[in-house]
Amino acid sequence: MQNNTERFLCISKIFGPQADIYAEDEMHKIKMKTGRLAEEESSFLQRKKADFLNTMDEWAFSLESLYEKAYEILKERLTILPPVEKERIEKEIVNKANLGVLFLEKAKEKDVKGMVEAMQAPFSKETQLLLYQIADEFFQAKNYENAQAVFFLLTQIDSLSPSYFIGLALAQRNLHKIQESLYSFAAASLLDPEHPIPRYNAAELYLELKQPEDAALECNVLSEVIEKKGLTHLRPALDVLKSRIAMSKG
Repeated sequence: MQNNTERFLCISKIFGPQADIYAEDEMHKIKMKTGRLAEEESSFLQRKKADFLNTMDEWAFSLESLYEKAYEILKERLTILPPVEKERIEKEIVNKANLGVLFLEKAKEKDVKGMVEAMQAPFSKETQLLLYQIADEFFQAKNYENAQAVFFLLTQIDSLSPSYFIGLALAQRNLHKIQESLYSFAAASLLDPEHPIPRYNAAELYLELKQPEDAALECNVLSEVIEKKGLTHLRPALDVLKSRIAMSKG
């Protein structure tokens, strides 16, 4: 499990404008988690960070609407919950809403450290499970707008959970929000460098953007992960992906 410093570095490595805040030893430790391609991937992520900063004002505005939608969904679900559970979640919502206001303020100020501090959420594990079930229900029903909102809230509740970022990224991909989806997949990869889903999806998205070199980077890491973890069932999909990248380059 990562400590708060590592979590901050993981997130701000993509999203953070204050490059001088990184402690060299911590940054080196995190960079090395991706193995042989660590330096190349670090450079790649720095480019993604620059892309992100160019759209951060728009992103901060979109966060506000996602927060509002997520809370509307949760409050609606409260009407069918037992009274004790409803009361507990209502208190958690009030506490989180206060932190949410702070988070949005820090996002608009491009204060990444303040954003990460505001992510310290008071939601219980029981509420997180409920939210994940709600998000998954929306996703399975192909209501990707609502799934995106709830998965986004989950990433703010527990910013160390790769599965929350993966859910958010998949919802965004189905909404054809390519850049947002790439940011979310990148966050998931930083938190779990050996998870195949973010790597595969990111490679496909870079092909859509006609960026075969970036797609190849994700594919190379994916290939290493498949061999290291013995995920033989993924090899056919990997072979198809490699062929598409080769054709794109050609």
